[in-house]
This record gives sequence, structure tokens and C-alpha cells, in this order.
Amino acid sequence: MSVSNRTAWLITAAVVAGFIVLCHGLCLDTGLYLDDHTHYAQLREGGWGYTNVVEASRLGVIGRVMHTWFKEETGLHFYRPVSFWLMKLQYTLVGWRPAGAHVFSLLWHFVASMLVYALAYRCIGKRPWAGVAAALFAAHPGQMLTVYWIACQTELMVVTFVLAAVLCYARYSNWPVPMFAESSRIANGPGVPGGHIGWLLSACLFFALALGCRENAVVFVVLAVAGDLLLRPGRWRRRIIPYLIFVVIFVVYFYLRSKALGGFPLPRRPYMVPPGDPAFFSFVAEKIVYYLLGLFALFPVLPIGGLIYFGERPVLFYGVFAALVLAGVVWLIVFRRHRGSLLAPLWVLAGMAPVIAVFASGHHLYLPSVGAMLMVTAFWAWVVGGELRPPPIVRRSIRDVIAWVAMPVHAIGLPLLCLMSGWVYRASVDIEDLVIQEVVELTPELRDGDKLFFINISMMAYYAIPAIEQETGARDLRGYVLTFSPELMMMAEPCRVEQIDDRSFSIALERDGYFHGAMGQVLRDIMGRDAFFKTGERIGSDGFEVIIAQASEHGVRKLIFRFDKPLNSPDYHFYLSSRYRVAYPLTWTGPTTAPATNRS
Repeated sequence: MSVSNRTAWLITAAVVAGFIVLCHGLCLDTGLYLDDHTHYAQLREGGWGYTNVVEASRLGVIGRVMHTWFKEETGLHFYRPVSFWLMKLQYTLVGWRPAGAHVFSLLWHFVASMLVYALAYRCIGKRPWAGVAAALFAAHPGQMLTVYWIACQTELMVVTFVLAAVLCYARYSNWPVPMFAESSRIANGPGVPGGHIGWLLSACLFFALALGCRENAVVFVVLAVAGDLLLRPGRWRRRIIPYLIFVVIFVVYFYLRSKALGGFPLPRRPYMVPPGDPAFFSFVAEKIVYYLLGLFALFPVLPIGGLIYFGERPVLFYGVFAALVLAGVVWLIVFRRHRGSLLAPLWVLAGMAPVIAVFASGHHLYLPSVGAMLMVTAFWAWVVGGELRPPPIVRRSIRDVIAWVAMPVHAIGLPLLCLMSGWVYRASVDIEDLVIQEVVELTPELRDGDKLFFINISMMAYYAIPAIEQETGARDLRGYVLTFSPELMMMAEPCRVEQIDDRSFSIALERDGYFHGAMGQVLRDIMGRDAFFKTGERIGSDGFEVIIAQASEHGVRKLIFRFDKPLNSPDYHFYLSSRYRVAYPLTWTGPTTAPATNRS
């Protein structure tokens, strides 16, 4: 590396690190959140063996973490041994302190951003523009969830390894620099012999590591083959042996995965909409639109209800998408003579493909955002001029104005959007922490095997039970969601709880609020139920029965719960969430003829 190249690398590293600290540094004190609690407990209690790390990736969504009366036990089991070995190593090195795991998240994001720098240099051929691509990738607001949420370290790892594999394969296959040059320049360039076998072996190693982190690593094969077809069209047949090696690696991975998980089980709604579902094609189409809006228009991609929210606003949703389609057409026209540039939009589409049928979440943007940032940077480089030929119809002064305006706007706007998104995330973590704190402080007598019943609990506190066990030392606690808050974050409307007798009570709202709106649709997806509940329905559960006392086609207003044991049994603990307290413990009388009321 020459001095100038080394200096460019150091400057880029400093800028990227600065953006990462500015945009995502507040993650250091956010602690654990949702899935993190389960992974934390399983990694800490399990060993270092292969079976232990495979088991640590299991998520007991319903039944192992919390029980609900409207859905039977269900869960998710992934095959991610490499990422969970790395996560266990990280936790162990920092003494099982979550802040240390967040430091590693920032480091993974930094490494991935610098690999984007290396890839962008191979694409555009100018180190300043490569630095722009790396900075855009580091500061994109869509990366917030991936960096903040420790459970998403698997995404940080897989993208890092996929980038490393692509760069190594590019060296082996001698893809030209710049790859986005005009096709005639590439075709008329000198003949290129095969690269050193060490680059191929390195690509294979990184590909295998990536597969051990997340399933979407399979896109590497698509990118490798597409790169050869686009950049070395006359020589791609010479790469048959590398392609066969990639296939063998994937077959071995698929065998190990099938053996560990007992086949190839597909998760059900709401995690995944299966291909046979009547809503599959509409869901996929809407999700592609949503993800493209998240990548290029900076729409927030929320794990719960985000797609529903924007889907209910079609003018905003499809209007902005139409503008993106027009911009995409312009981009394709601009780069129509730059065949290698097609690798960038292909990266976007291939990065989305493995997760297109599962629920929408911001961390799914991390892999396709590599291609998106290459597209944006290449367009800027074209406008300003340089290695990519500028538009002759646009005067140099105008191009300079575009550069000097657009870049500061992004340099200021992207960190602000990241900080705003991070505030929402931190608020969600605070809600979960408050539930855990109130249960621990207000119920000091928790014992092994106790049952905790939550009324109006926030969806954000769904994984509270593993955290409560961690804080109290109690084991085998059983958590039950009696009602979720109609609002995503926390309960904000009046709720009336009335004791009927020593074994039953009712919960009532002033409107048909339960199972209503975006939250209600998410819960109905979990149930696999399109129709609303009807007044008089009875649903049996674990130790109690639920009666739908008042409902309409808009939702449920009143519920009655009848338990097999007295409400004041020593192993029963009931908590009410309201606008004032998120987990207020309820007390009950013995046999009674007049109802006692708790009003929030």
C-alpha cells in the first residue's frame, strides 16, 4: 500500500468511526432487549459445544418465554452456530456485561463499513468516492436496529463475511478496477489470467463462516456468478470448479442444518407468510416496496406494524415508490453502458430475496444496503465527474453545487435520523426495563415455578420473564399475557378490572380496543385468524378459561377470566399496566358477593 493509499484509508477509517460513534454510540447503555434476554440466558448457561450453540439460537416465542390464551405453543429455531460461538466468546470476554456486547456491535459495523469502502473502490476506482460509500453505509438510519439490537449481531457478522468473500473472489477472478467502467473498456482490456488460489480458498472460508451466521449468506454465490457474467463474460466457464466448490459448501451446510433442526422446518405466521398462503404475493409485493422505501427514501422499517401503518396510507406509500421507480429508470439509463454497475441493484434484490417472505424488520436492510449505497455513490460520482464520465449537458458549476449541497445535507441529516430512530429504540427498551424493575421491586417473594399474569402488557416487554429470572434468581417462572396493550409502547387509555368472585375477574375498555388496529392485526396473524372474536366465545387455556364478554367487528371491549384456583393463591401474581404504572401488582379478596374494582 502506497503512502497516499494508506493515508486515504486512515482518513476514511477516522470519518467512518466518527459517524458510527455519532449515529450509534448511544447503544452502549441500552442493555438487553427482547430476544437478547433469551440468547443471553442460553449462552451463559450452555457450554461451548456444537449442540449448545445450536440450541442457543432457539427462540420460544409462545410457550417458552410467555404463554397466551389465544395461541398454542410456537417458536423459532435457527441454525447459526458460528455467530453464536462468536457471541458467546464476546460475552465471555467482557464478563457477561451487555455494554461490552454493544462495543462489539460497533466494531462489527466498523469492519463492515470499511469492507464497503474496499468494495466501492473496486467499483468506482476513486478512494474519495469509496469513502463516501463507506460513510453512507455507516450512517444510514436503516442500520440503527442492526447495530443497537444485540440479537442482530448475526446480521452484522454475515454481511461482514459476505463482503470479505466477495472481495476475495473478485481478486481471484480478477474483476477489473473500476468495475463500473464502460463495458467497452472492460471488454477491450488486456487478458486477465486466473488469480492466486489463496484468494479462492479465502473466499470459500468466508462463505462458510457466513453460512454459519445466517441463511442469507447464500447470496454470495449469486453475486460471484453474476460478477463473472457481467465483468468477465468470455471467461466465466473457466470458473465452473469454483462454482462447484461453492455448491459443495452449501450442500454440507444444508445437511448440517437439516440434521440439527430435524429437517427444514418453515416458521408460521406472523414470522413468515408461506408461499401457499393466499396473501403471499401481495405481502411480498408490499414488502419489496417497503424495503426499497427504507433503503432509498429512509422510511422507518419497524418490526411490528410498520408495513401495516404505511399500507393504510397508499398515497404516501406508493407515491414515494413511484418517484423511486422513476429515479431507478434514470439510474439505469445513466449506467446503460456500464454493464458492471448492474451488480449494485442485483446486490439490493439478492439481499432482500432470502427474507422476503418473513416479517418486515429493519435489520433485513443491512445486506441489501451495500448495493443501495453503491448505487447512490455511483450516481453522485457520475454527476460530479471523475472516473465515471459526467453528464455533458450539466455545467461544471451546477455539478459542484449539487455536490456541495447534497453531501452536507446527508452528513447532517443521516446522523439526525439515526439519533431519532435510536431514541425510539431506547424508549422501547425503557418500557421493558420498567416492567422488569417493577415486578422485581414490588414482588420480592417470587419463587421457582410461580405464575405471572400480565394485563395490558406492552408488546415491547414480551421477553420480560427471562430477565426477571436473571434478576431474582427464581427459575421456571411461567408468564401469561392476558391482554396486550392496544398501543404498541404502553397502555394509555382507561381500563377497568373488576373481581367477580374468588376465581374470576373481568377486564373492560371504554371502546372495542383489544385486537383492534395495527396491533390487533399482528395478533390475529399470530393466531392465524382473520375473523374477529364474537361475544360469548369461550377459549380454554392453561389453568383458566377466557370468555369474550363484549366484542364487535372492530375488536374486543370486555373479557372475563375464570381460573381453576383462587386468584389469591400464593403462586399467582397479577400485574396491571396503565398510564401510571407498567406492572402494578393486583391484590384480590377471598370469596365475595360484591365486586372490587381497580381503575387505571
